[in-house]
Amino acid sequence: MIKRETIQAVYQAANVVDVIQDFVQLKRIGANYKTLSPFTNEKTPSFVVSPQKNIWKCFSTNKGGDAIKFLQEYERLSWPDAIKYVAKKYNITIQYEKSSQEEKEKADKREQLFHALDFYKSLFVKNLWNPHMNAIPMNYLRSRGFDDQTIKAFGLGYARQSRQDQYNQAIKSGIKDEILKELGLVFITDIGQTIDRFRDRIIFPVFSLSGRTTGFGGRVIESKGSIAKYLNSSESEVYQKSKLLYGLFQARQEIRMKDACHIVEGYTDVIKMYQKGIKNVVASAGTALTKEQVRLIGNNTKNIILLFDSDAAGQSAALRSINLILEQGLNVKVCALPKGEDPDSFSIKNTLEDIQEYLEAQSEDFIEFKANQLGIAESDNPTEKAEVINQIIASIAVIPNLIEREFYIKKAAKSFQLDERNLFDAMAQEISKKQRFESRKFTSPILKTVEPTPQKHKEVKTQQSDQLKKSLEELLEDLVLYATREITIDETTKSTENFQYTLTKRKVKVFEKIESLFQEENLFYESEVDQKLFELLIHQCKTQGTLDEQFFCMIGSKNPDFTTRVSHFTMKYEAYPLSQWENQNIAVPTIDQGAEEKINDDLLNLEKLLVEQKIESLEEKFKQLDKKGVFQSKEGNELLRQIVEYNDMKSLISERLERIV
Repeated sequence: MIKRETIQAVYQAANVVDVIQDFVQLKRIGANYKTLSPFTNEKTPSFVVSPQKNIWKCFSTNKGGDAIKFLQEYERLSWPDAIKYVAKKYNITIQYEKSSQEEKEKADKREQLFHALDFYKSLFVKNLWNPHMNAIPMNYLRSRGFDDQTIKAFGLGYARQSRQDQYNQAIKSGIKDEILKELGLVFITDIGQTIDRFRDRIIFPVFSLSGRTTGFGGRVIESKGSIAKYLNSSESEVYQKSKLLYGLFQARQEIRMKDACHIVEGYTDVIKMYQKGIKNVVASAGTALTKEQVRLIGNNTKNIILLFDSDAAGQSAALRSINLILEQGLNVKVCALPKGEDPDSFSIKNTLEDIQEYLEAQSEDFIEFKANQLGIAESDNPTEKAEVINQIIASIAVIPNLIEREFYIKKAAKSFQLDERNLFDAMAQEISKKQRFESRKFTSPILKTVEPTPQKHKEVKTQQSDQLKKSLEELLEDLVLYATREITIDETTKSTENFQYTLTKRKVKVFEKIESLFQEENLFYESEVDQKLFELLIHQCKTQGTLDEQFFCMIGSKNPDFTTRVSHFTMKYEAYPLSQWENQNIAVPTIDQGAEEKINDDLLNLEKLLVEQKIESLEEKFKQLDKKGVFQSKEGNELLRQIVEYNDMKSLISERLERIV
């Protein structure tokens, strides 16, 4: 583990402009730098870097943060690897905490595994390009249409036919015999002889996201009897097929630029599509698509296109993958290739323009694909049609986002000319059956004491929850920007004489008012990152009395995701020069101007929403008494009194906010 002192030194040294310019060309505009987003294919620059604040913001993707966060987002480095990159750039010596002997041995063992794999990869590449060796493997690749540039880009190699050639060279270089056995690079015969696992095969290295070799796939050049066409590395500590995607290392930048990822079946499918110009392509070679693989793609894009053969096996693979992708909150389309074609042959026969047009025209969403593949159009049997629709409903039910589920239900109802209510009921049954309702339902930060809203008020409640969520976000912004500022607020107080609510002015520090409001109303943030950031900001203000530049410089060392949220608030109005905001009559609050009015409005807006929730809860209780015919009871009178009281408070706040009740 890297020492805290080293991490602090890295964060203090990391200059956001210096680091980003290693990858992206920046142009100075006023106090900031701007360029086209490195994450999307845009025409108008929306990527802004602030040297003064030492953070960046991409307005097209809503990503942002400091230099470390940029490396995590752009290079897909882990947080420790990003720390190491910056440390190397600024000549900072990495110091590690004292590890136990067991931890040291584990780290050493892992490095030995990677070293052995890198050695074999270099050996395979050397074999392929050796002009004095048998030319068959290179001729084979070229006959299949692979050009030299592509062969090098994917690190393709060749394992010699010799039974012990690679093994002997590895042992001679100092690699331990047990390491080679653990990686499955060799095996032991019945008579105790050590034999190379990969022999006389074209080798396809599988890389990690950082570019290290994790394993190999080997393809025979000529099929010989019962010999398997493909041979993959054994599972090991560094090679787990379910957690790796072939081609992701080469494709990740293009995936982010195109905001889409094509999934194909095999190594050659990936390489041939990549060579043709479709570079945002990966394969789950050697295994069915897994949740871990979908999450890897989800780190780069939310849009997946399954590109499978049109035969039964390809269609079956696509159908199996759809729910898995939807369950992770990603969007999925399916594109079936023409009959008899696979991505390899299809890329050879067509130009890049033809392929792009075909993918655009033939990609179907999962509703269309399932309806077509499962034969709903051809069938006249109501039972068969119902079964297909049930399968489509089952797919919709796994989507975690409520709004997306509703959109697809409406589309399915329109496509199949069915009543939306019946499909919603079917989906509810599906969710209940699989016990997913509690984990998948839409939640937002609300008062824990508020009772569930009746079904007929569902749409109003969802809208109100969204408003409350937005209101709480505004207060988090106020904390980041103005936490220790002392302002005069309008506070609702209840008169002891006439029991009427009035607004009284009081001086208070922003963080103190916000903290007391959260405690009194039992509020919290839905996002774990926001909740932890809120707690950190309050703690810093209470213990240190300030949120200075040094604090924000080091906030990423507490949690890298904090810098994304801080950049969202502090760079909110940096997309355009101030004059452009003024031309659109948009007031941009600054530390010195407009802050007090904004904070007051934010506090009162939140208070108004909370009062509305209380009124709604009280009215529902009163309606229950009304149904029982006991609304004129002591309890009913008390509920009416509270409803009137809260409505008076709401009117007072609305008048202050200059809004119509």
